[in-house]
Amino acid sequence: MSKTATYDVVKNGTPFQNPVSGDIATTSSGSTTAANKVTADIAAVDAALLITPGDPVLLAQRAELVTLQDRFVVLNGGPANPGLPAQYTIGTAALSFAAITQHTNYFSGVDATPPNGFETEGVSFINVLGAATAMKSVAKELGETPADDPCKTVNDLLGSVLGKMAEILGPLLAVLNAFVNAAMTVANMIALLDNFVNNIWQIMNDEVNRLKQYLEDLAAWGISSFLNSIIKDPCLAAVLGAIATPALQQAIATAPIVPS
Repeated sequence: MSKTATYDVVKNGTPFQNPVSGDIATTSSGSTTAANKVTADIAAVDAALLITPGDPVLLAQRAELVTLQDRFVVLNGGPANPGLPAQYTIGTAALSFAAITQHTNYFSGVDATPPNGFETEGVSFINVLGAATAMKSVAKELGETPADDPCKTVNDLLGSVLGKMAEILGPLLAVLNAFVNAAMTVANMIALLDNFVNNIWQIMNDEVNRLKQYLEDLAAWGISSFLNSIIKDPCLAAVLGAIATPALQQAIATAPIVPS
């Protein structure tokens, strides 16, 4: 594709897509169906309690169902619940399917709205791509790229749209369907759901924090590269010699030019 053709797509079309949006929507729908089952089950237990009030088995069942219901309320767009495990929140917001979509929309370039937990103003998807591209080069220069994984920095930063999220959402949907089909106990559902949510939270949290760190590292790398290159200009080298700390002068003397 020529540069002008690419320009036309970028200017007039929609150049990016969220490859996991379908998986998120399908799993969200499954979560709603499972939540409806929990509501119906609670109603059935309440009806039974009218016949045998105070029945300890029914009361225990109801408590488990309410615990599970609280989790679905959050995932399906309700407010953050301080009574749930910490992974059900991202920053100060609830971890919902809407938040997962917002996160992956941002890291796939579909949406310019930063994901929950990312407070830095003015960061765009182009910064994400730039950080991924530059940090791949930086990691190589620093000898931090594993021989068997040359794309590690890119995969670490953009994993949510490169398969990591899909790997979790597929099995999660299967679990939700099993629960709706009464093939799973409430207690097991709670434990499995917490595990899935923890893994989703980990991906989102890691990507946000990694991007923040990458942007800081790239700023430092850019300054260091610039300072190293100044030594080739005798006029600027004199300025740098006057203002640089002994530590900086030693660093430049040791490695006068950072390879490009």
